Amino acid sequence: MSVDAPETGRRRGRLWVFALGFVLLAAAALLAGWGAYRSDLRLTWASIVVSGLAFLMALISVLLPGRSSEPIDRGRQSDPDPTPQDEPVT
Repeated sequence: MSVDAPETGRRRGRLWVFALGFVLLAAAALLAGWGAYRSDLRLTWASIVVSGLAFLMALISVLLPGRSSEPIDRGRQSDPDPTPQDEPVT
């Protein structure tokens, strides 16, 4: 028997911000590889900057509260005893 408890934590960030951070991280990896292949220090520094931006986006995605169609229920507690109170227990 399983009783679903209401969600009590806060909702975590917005997915599109996290996705943008992932795209930036992939771009930084490409810049780093291309900079190493061409021995171009400017591309390597660009990779470092884009990596920092990706890190900030990931951090922002966790710190921003997520949007929800329904509020989080913090006041209701689930009943640990699923037996109805009307019926006597034998």
